Amino acid sequence: MMKALSDRAKSVFSDLRGIKSNRDVVSCPPEATAKLFGVIFHTARILTGMKKGETDSPPIDWAEFKRFAWEMFDEPSSRLEDAVTILIKLGYARVEGDKVRFPEMGQIEAFFDYYGNYYFRGGSDELLKTNSKATKVTEAFLTVAAKHPVDRGGYAHLPYSETVEQMKEQLGKTFEADQLFRLEQKGLFIKRTATQDGGKLSFYKPDFEQMLLNWKILREIEVWNETGYIEPVSGGGIPGASEADTPEHAKERRKWAKLLSEWKPAVSAKGLPELRTGTKKPGEIWCHICMSPLKAGQKLCDVCGTQAGEAA
Repeated sequence: MMKALSDRAKSVFSDLRGIKSNRDVVSCPPEATAKLFGVIFHTARILTGMKKGETDSPPIDWAEFKRFAWEMFDEPSSRLEDAVTILIKLGYARVEGDKVRFPEMGQIEAFFDYYGNYYFRGGSDELLKTNSKATKVTEAFLTVAAKHPVDRGGYAHLPYSETVEQMKEQLGKTFEADQLFRLEQKGLFIKRTATQDGGKLSFYKPDFEQMLLNWKILREIEVWNETGYIEPVSGGGIPGASEADTPEHAKERRKWAKLLSEWKPAVSAKGLPELRTGTKKPGEIWCHICMSPLKAGQKLCDVCGTQAGEAA
């Protein structure tokens, strides 16, 4: 019975380590990204009573916004603050005193819908990563397409030869037409039709414009996960924010994240852990979660993994 209990404990602690690693190693893990921006969208709609089709939210008290997101959706305030900071940087949110406003609710909805659709159906990891070359090609292509009208269905039609020449002028002589069609790997499709005057390119323009906006948010999330913090816009921080997050703070968080991800319970390394007996002695430190004794300089509890700094 003890062996079975020990094996079960090893399995449970292994699962807990995996969960901690996914949650703590990066600031915004992929499985939480769509939920995070969905929480921002739905919290703003619920608190303001916005109707379907409205895209500019009234100002919302920031403290109430964070409290509601935590109580209703279990979204941590720290992650919420960083996500709103991204939206402020991109112009999808702005601060008005102690309140926050979301003038581009439609873009927030489009992003979490896009991310959720591709992430949770699997096999579409490439569509959720940014690529600087694909971004430049898409921006140049839309610049060239701006000179051509769009039909009622939202499709633009461009002359093939002329478009390729204009793309070379913007991106350099090394540009090849194949680079346009490689955008299919990012979910952007261009149809080429043969004609007597050299061919025609047709594409759905709203998809290209929306994808560029999605890539901007994705790139900010990638930087967030790489550095551990968001560089706020000067004078545009969230209302009532605490001390600005700095690279030093991010480094400290990453150190603890690594420590937690590599932590192993004593039951899996040294047999059964030592449990407290009797009353607390003068100067003795106990874990405030499981009441196990801690040694001087110990960073994590051997039993439950609580940080020593939180112990009493």
